[in-house]
Amino acid sequence: MNVLFENSFTRDVEWSRDIYRYIYFRRPIAIAMHSIYAFGFILGLISTILIGELNFFIIAAPLLYLIILLIYLSNSRILPRRDIEMHGKPIENKIIVTDECIRSSASTGAELQLRYADVRRIVRTKKFVYLLTRTKVFYSFKVSGFTLGDADGLVAFLKEKVRQEKELRGANK
Repeated sequence: MNVLFENSFTRDVEWSRDIYRYIYFRRPIAIAMHSIYAFGFILGLISTILIGELNFFIIAAPLLYLIILLIYLSNSRILPRRDIEMHGKPIENKIIVTDECIRSSASTGAELQLRYADVRRIVRTKKFVYLLTRTKVFYSFKVSGFTLGDADGLVAFLKEKVRQEKELRGANK
């Protein structure tokens, strides 16, 4: 088994904020919902100006944004604190990528293996690359945490490998 990429990172506040930022603000469904809230706010503002009465959306849209922001801030602090509470220190992750699969091991002793056929989405942020699986599990790679390979090479490799797996699955049906 030939190791193509190797990555290590710590599940710390930086990781937690980045992953929750994606979940609450960058996922396609989140972008759609934020767009609807903004559209409602603008319509409410126009309606208030033209009619002269306070519109529900002028209050509701900013309130929804505030609630989402508070949930984001709260959740992004919980994971690192929970890791320290349960394990005495932040969890260290090491991930290796081979031609056959992706293997992740944590300082807790947990080991996971991901088949390329189970990858549903590849997301790259400034600091991390995330793989979202069929079962909604995130596999994380820190952009600056590569000891073998790099983030650009990983993303290119994964896109090609996932495409090949989908073609093979389609041909076997």
